[in-house]
Amino acid sequence: MEVKNYNNLLVEIEDGIAVITINRPKSLNALNSETLAELGDIAAAIEKAKDVKVVILTGSGQKSFVAGADISEMVNATPMEGRAMALLAAETFKKFEKIDAVSQPLTDMRWAAVVRFPCAVISVSRPKMQNLHSRK
Repeated sequence: MEVKNYNNLLVEIEDGIAVITINRPKSLNALNSETLAELGDIAAAIEKAKDVKVVILTGSGQKSFVAGADISEMVNATPMEGRAMALLAAETFKKFEKIDAVSQPLTDMRWAAVVRFPCAVISVSRPKMQNLHSRK
C-alpha cells in the first residue's frame, strides 16, 4: 500500500501493521477539519488494502493522545459550519469502524491490545496478535 504525505498525520506501514500518529503536539493533537479529512482518507485507503491486518492510532507528544475537537477552529464557526465539522468527525470515525467490518472474513476473530500509551488498536487479527506477543 502506498502512503500519501499528510500535513497532520505520520503513517507507517510495516509487516501488516499500520501506525497512524496524529502529529499536532502543540495543540495536544486536537482534531481540526484538515486532520479529520486526512484520517478519513487513510482509513478509506486501509479499508481497501488487503495487506494491513492491524491499525494502531496514536498521538505525538507527551501530554495527550487527542484533546478532542480543535476549539480554536470552532470558535468563530457558524452553527452550520459547526454542524459540518461534527458530521465530518462522525463520517471519519465510521470509516475506521468499517475497516474491521469488511476487510477480513467474519470467521477471523478480533483481539485488541494496548501496545503503548496513548494509543488505540482498531483491528487485530488473531494470527497477527500471536505474532506481536511472540516478539516480546
